[in-house]
Amino acid sequence: KTHEFPSLRQEWTERSDKMSASFHTNMNEAVCRVSDELSSSLETTNKRVDGCVDDLAGVNVTLQEYLDKFKRNDDDVEMLRETHRKELDESYARQAKLEERLILLEKHAQESDDKLSSLSNDHEQSKASIKELHEIISKNEECHEYERKTLQAVMNHFGDELLKAKVTLGHTQVRCEALEKECSKTKSELDSFRRAAQSENEQIHSHIYHPGIKRPCLKRIVMVGNSYETLAKEKNYVTGINVTTSMITSPTSALFIDEEGQRTRQEEVDLPSEITAFAHDYAWWISYQTDHESLTRMILGSTQEDQVYAEDDMMSRQKSLIEEVKIELGTELEHVTYPGEVTSESSTRGLGLRWEARAIFLARVVDAINAALSKHDQIILPAPTRLGRLRPLSANVTVCMACDRPMRRKGRPMSNA
Repeated sequence: KTHEFPSLRQEWTERSDKMSASFHTNMNEAVCRVSDELSSSLETTNKRVDGCVDDLAGVNVTLQEYLDKFKRNDDDVEMLRETHRKELDESYARQAKLEERLILLEKHAQESDDKLSSLSNDHEQSKASIKELHEIISKNEECHEYERKTLQAVMNHFGDELLKAKVTLGHTQVRCEALEKECSKTKSELDSFRRAAQSENEQIHSHIYHPGIKRPCLKRIVMVGNSYETLAKEKNYVTGINVTTSMITSPTSALFIDEEGQRTRQEEVDLPSEITAFAHDYAWWISYQTDHESLTRMILGSTQEDQVYAEDDMMSRQKSLIEEVKIELGTELEHVTYPGEVTSESSTRGLGLRWEARAIFLARVVDAINAALSKHDQIILPAPTRLGRLRPLSANVTVCMACDRPMRRKGRPMSNA
């Protein structure tokens, strides 16, 4: 296309000249408008000066403003001229660059003409190649159609499998939520078991390291007595003490208590056996408690006489402890029978079968404790002791069966030898 470059250059020159002439015309028109505005402003100012002599000060201010505006307009005009000059310089620079590019384009056009001849030869070869490609494309279209059908079948199968996977994922999510709930529940149960185990450990530790003999718990014997009262209430008469009763028990340890509450169970108990076991344990504790108090007073005594008479009130102390446990058992039985109510010893509820059964039961418990205490009685030896020939009040001196220490307590005629 080398024959088009002169026309392009001429067209570019004409367009540049038109733009330059248009720019000069616009600049001249702008300057003329500014001059006309300035002239009109001066005429208006002169008229106002002639008509406003009294407002000379205001007119002077306005005139000064117009003068400033005129100066600014002159500055703007000067700036516009400078800008126009710069734009002209830039236009000339761009024109020079365009001319250089046109020269380069001419060189490239010449090179393109040289390449066109070789491209013509390549075009013939391309036609043959295109024909072969059309044949290959037709074969590829057939293969593509076959592959498309195969892919469609695979996609359908994949859609079915994806739907099944979504359903399985939904079921899995539901199971995961259920497992999370179970895990949180298990965690809370483990925490409660840990606290319960710690509490049980503390109780076991207190039992192991408790000094002396620990006072037996009254809960089981109270439940046994309540079962005896219930049996009398069911049969409508008070049976003998040698019976087997049904007792509902519940664990007190937190390890055996679930979130639904205590797990109760029914237990068949032999009433005489339960009373015997409790009397044996409680007699051990009463004997220990009286000995402990006696030895304490003996240790705190400062004279030999205090040591000799330290155990004089052991029998009265045993009787008081037996009376205390009898009263406490009666109170606990009343609370079990009527839970949540405060009752007194003078309650009129005892006029029925429960009161009669309770009186028999408490009497048997006290008798059993007294009988169990007999194994802890002192023996009476009509002989001097190792502490000397101490003969207080009587020729029969009560001494300890372990160390022969004298005891000034009254001996029992039926005591064990």
